[in-house]
Amino acid sequence: MVAHRWAIVAHKLNAQQECSLAKQIFQDELAAIEQALLSHPDGASAQQILHALALPIPLRTLQYRLKYLVTHGRLVMDGDGRWARYRLPAPTSQTEGAAPAAAEADESVVP
Repeated sequence: MVAHRWAIVAHKLNAQQECSLAKQIFQDELAAIEQALLSHPDGASAQQILHALALPIPLRTLQYRLKYLVTHGRLVMDGDGRWARYRLPAPTSQTEGAAPAAAEADESVVP
């Protein structure tokens, strides 16, 4: 009887651990969303992205993926709620940061 109770407790603990783990997001799913946005350089709504994806996913799942991409800096969100539009961030080059430093080096200082 004691062994049976321990088995029940162990089963409940395993069930709680499984429920507390978040589902892993696969990079190919995120890349598919980014690819869908390539055809919308001015940004797209979640509905537009949903229709552009090759594999259908639930809207709520897409919203979670979009939130993940925005928080990790892979997408930019403009607006809020149903009017939110998502776009890829503007490409940055390494020479942009070097240009002001080069300009400052060319300036002569007069005492």
